[in-house]
Amino acid sequence: MISEIEKLSIQFEAIQELTKRGGFINCFDRYAVILYINNNSKPPDKRVRFSDLSEYIKQSDVYLANLIKEGVETGYIRIHVCHL
Repeated sequence: MISEIEKLSIQFEAIQELTKRGGFINCFDRYAVILYINNNSKPPDKRVRFSDLSEYIKQSDVYLANLIKEGVETGYIRIHVCHL
């Protein structure tokens, strides 16, 4: 049976390889944002808003806007417009 440490080690190594390849996920911060969006947008009717991400990553709004723009352009992030 694989221990929790071994599982984390395998995942960490996979993340390192992903960031080395470049592209959108080129650092752990971007991977963390993708995980945050994935983990907080379920069930499908729940949405992650810009303000949620801004508070989570503690970066400037310009950084976050650029990250989202690039994520959308590369297909890592999908945006849904909410009509009230």
